[in-house]
Amino acid sequence: MGAWNVAEESKEQRAKSKEQRAKSKEQRAKRTGLKGQESKPLEVQEGKARTWKGETMKKLAIAGVGALVLAAMTCAPNTAGSYFPLALNNVWKTLITTVTVWHGLRDTTITRVDSSQLTVVADTTLGGKAAWKLLNQYGVSTGTSYAVIESDRVLTYSSPTDSEPSVLLKTPLAQNATWIVDSTPSMGRLHAIAAGQENVTTPAGGFNKAWHIEESSDSMPTYVNHLWYAAGVGQVRQYSVITGTSGGDTAIITTTSELKSYTVK
Repeated sequence: MGAWNVAEESKEQRAKSKEQRAKSKEQRAKRTGLKGQESKPLEVQEGKARTWKGETMKKLAIAGVGALVLAAMTCAPNTAGSYFPLALNNVWKTLITTVTVWHGLRDTTITRVDSSQLTVVADTTLGGKAAWKLLNQYGVSTGTSYAVIESDRVLTYSSPTDSEPSVLLKTPLAQNATWIVDSTPSMGRLHAIAAGQENVTTPAGGFNKAWHIEESSDSMPTYVNHLWYAAGVGQVRQYSVITGTSGGDTAIITTTSELKSYTVK
């Protein structure tokens, strides 16, 4: 639309334009039933989507041509739910790269690239608590798990009858905070520590102040697992290293998982 040069308009032209605008405004008011009401501007909360700092997010009002979209999202900062946001049809798609390096009788490197998807498919209850059913798709394999968000922790269950859930996260997260994730015969007791906040870049974008969680095992000193969680998004990156032996060979397996895309309500 070109600039409106008021200086070049005659007094008569300005009067006609004013009259036409008044008629258009009256016609719009009749169509919308707003005649006689004072028009008020929309108040838009400043900030970016999925920025979780200090306050809960307010309603965002976005005006478009012929449409008005109102979206509301509320999430308290540094709570279990903010780092694992669960709602029906939330989806996280991940790119997974596994590199296995063999030393010994066979010196070789094997690289494998896979994709995975985690989807919230249903809401349910476990032990009288509100829970979410998750569909895990890894390559051609699928499985289900369950998650419960408590006030200060995220619990994951392998099945509805699982009596010993894993503590995925414990909040509020703070530097050097620790907790026990779970205990299994193969891995022993799995410990977690909040190492600090870091900026992380993935194919899905950049995430500032993501919490870096380090997991280690009592019975497997060669195993270490690093996870990064972004508020309002969930897990955005994972990096694990495990060393094992087979015959006369030693294998070092590194796995990197990065968030490729996501839909979070």
